[in-house]
Amino acid sequence: MKRLAVTFIIFIILFIATPANASELKAEPRNFQLQAIPGDNLVENVLITNLSASNKTLKLSWSVPKNNGIGFVSFEKSDLVLTPNATNPIEIEFKIPKDLQPADYYGSLVAKTGSIEEKSDFTIRILGTTKEEIAVEKFHDSGSKLNFEVSNNGNRTITLQTKAKIEELFGLFGKNLESKTELKAGEKKEISIAHSNLPPGFYGADVVLLYGTAGREHLFPYFWVNPDFALIGTLLLVIVVLLYFKFRKSTKHD
Repeated sequence: MKRLAVTFIIFIILFIATPANASELKAEPRNFQLQAIPGDNLVENVLITNLSASNKTLKLSWSVPKNNGIGFVSFEKSDLVLTPNATNPIEIEFKIPKDLQPADYYGSLVAKTGSIEEKSDFTIRILGTTKEEIAVEKFHDSGSKLNFEVSNNGNRTITLQTKAKIEELFGLFGKNLESKTELKAGEKKEISIAHSNLPPGFYGADVVLLYGTAGREHLFPYFWVNPDFALIGTLLLVIVVLLYFKFRKSTKHD
């Protein structure tokens, strides 16, 4: 009986310790940052490991983003069968075109079995003069976050640092906030700056966007926080003021 109880406890511990969504595949390295010049040939290896207790048949494919995709790649794309705990290297060759312009280019090796997917991401920077440029649009406030879209109109990956000072119209309430994100060339991303717990009212934001080596954008959006409550509060204040003056007027007549 004791042995059965111990076995049951060990089973429970192992069940709790093993995440329900633990991946049965592993791809290493997960991220490649490479540099090259036009005409180069690069060869890299990705190690795919079967972490499960059963054989896995993998389908290999190459995925690219809408902009600046790596199309100059070759590797063995046939199905791959991995036994439990086995690791298989995938050799990937990049033949850089001689007329390729300086920029960052992106792609991913994807290994898939059933609904399980693992990938290794590649960034290849073709050396030369590159451009850093962003565009900001579509400001809106969701009640607890100031949101806006930022597009990387340059041709290289940038790190975007956002610094925002948010103040109520009369300077009674405010917050200083920061965030950081990465944008690939040609990528558009919504940036959110949380400002929860601000009282209802009309606010202005002094937003500074720092990116790349010396890029800088300065913006001054205005927005409402819970405008319905602010409007009700304003109406109540007006009513109180009117009643006050009416009371004073009637007192003088008496």
